[in-house]
Amino acid sequence: MRGSCLSILLLTACPLLGGQSGGDPCIDDANACGNGGVLEVDPTCERDDALHLELGEGDGDFSMLVPGAEPELVSGPQGGEHMVLGIGIDNPSPEHLSFEVAVTLSVDDEGESEPLAERTVVYDGDLVQFDAGRAELLNLVIVPDHWPSDGRRWISVEVTDGCGRTGTVDHAVDAPASDTDGATD
Repeated sequence: MRGSCLSILLLTACPLLGGQSGGDPCIDDANACGNGGVLEVDPTCERDDALHLELGEGDGDFSMLVPGAEPELVSGPQGGEHMVLGIGIDNPSPEHLSFEVAVTLSVDDEGESEPLAERTVVYDGDLVQFDAGRAELLNLVIVPDHWPSDGRRWISVEVTDGCGRTGTVDHAVDAPASDTDGATD
């Protein structure tokens, strides 16, 4: 009997231990949650304009974040949280569709910036979606050490392309409205 109970407990706990229904975010991440990669810059590329970036959510499709909006936080079965970002590039060089992406999540702590997560990856080949003169880099999973629910938070992204051009976007996530903003019961 004790063996049967143990077997049932283990079978019902399997999703919590990282099985398919446990939701390992790295399965869908474009780079399997790895950092690094080497961006090859073409020294013959003559483009020198800055990249024009948009930050958004990127779980399979791109959805631009409006100013102040917070990306969806996905809670994992073991108590962790992650977000899936996407980056839109409005002026890529079609001949140089390789990009190095550096993302930093941070929070303002008494006037100082405290980093919560950093990740640098390279997107190239099939990882880059390109259509009608726009490139999209999707399924970028970021796992912060913690993501506070209040205070000003930042998502900072720097992208370098195969021409050596860069672009940056700093997205401020506003603190949620207070429950005591003058309303009375």
